[in-house]
Amino acid sequence: MHLVKIRVMPNISYISLRKIQQAERNSSTLTRIDKNFYRDVSTFLSDLNNRLIEEKSPKKQILIREELQRIEKVINSIYEQREKKILIAAMTKSRGGDPNIKNILEEEKKLFEEVYNLLISTKRYIIGGKTELEKGEIEIEKEEAKVKEDIKIEENIEKGDEGLKEETLEEFVESKKTSKVNLEEKYSREANTNPVVRILEDVPSFVGLNKKTYHLKKGDIVSLPLDIYDALINRGVAKPISSKLIKKPDEN
Repeated sequence: MHLVKIRVMPNISYISLRKIQQAERNSSTLTRIDKNFYRDVSTFLSDLNNRLIEEKSPKKQILIREELQRIEKVINSIYEQREKKILIAAMTKSRGGDPNIKNILEEEKKLFEEVYNLLISTKRYIIGGKTELEKGEIEIEKEEAKVKEDIKIEENIEKGDEGLKEETLEEFVESKKTSKVNLEEKYSREANTNPVVRILEDVPSFVGLNKKTYHLKKGDIVSLPLDIYDALINRGVAKPISSKLIKKPDEN
C-alpha cells in the first residue's frame, strides 16, 4: 500500500469549516476566525490535491475527490458570506455610517477599502461630475487663450514691435482692426478716381504704364488705372463693380 504524506493543519478540517460556515450564516457581521485562515485553507486544499494526484487506488481517488469537492464548496460559501458583509460595510461607510468590521482579516481589508473608494469616487463623478468638467473646460480655455497671447506677442517682438510685450491680446487685436480700417480708408481715397473691378481669375504679375508691378488674385476687388481696367475687362478676367470697400492692388 502506497502511503501519502499529508501536512496536518490543526485548525482546518471539514468539521471546523462547517462550524465557521454556520457561524457566518447566523451573524450579520463578520465572525472572528483565525488571522491565517485563507493561507491555511489554501495549503489544506493544495495538500488534498497532491494526495489525489499521488493516490494510485481508483476507489480512494474517488473518495478524495468527493472530499475535496465538499470542502471547496464549504470554503467558497464562507468566503462569499464574508464578501457580502464586506460589500455592505463599505456601502454603509460610503453613506456616512460606522460599520462593525473589527473581525476583518488583512486580506479582506483591501477589498473593503477598494470598494469604499470606488463608491465614493463614482458618486462624486455621477452627481458632481458635470460641474467639475465645466470647471476643467474653463481652465483649459484660459490656458489656451494665454498660450495664443504669448505666441502672438513673441511673433510681434521678433518683427521689432517691442511695445506689444506689455499689451493684452485684446488690445493687440483691436489695434490691428483699427489699422486695417485706416488703411482701407486711405486706399479708398487714393483710388476713388479709378474704376473698380472684381478679379475673376488669377492674373500673372505684370508692369503697368505707370511702372508699377501688379499681383492680382481671383476674388480681389481693386481700383485700377483706366488702361489696365480696359485690358482686363476685354480679356474677361475682371468684372466692373461699384463698391465702397476698395482694395488697393498688390503692387511694387
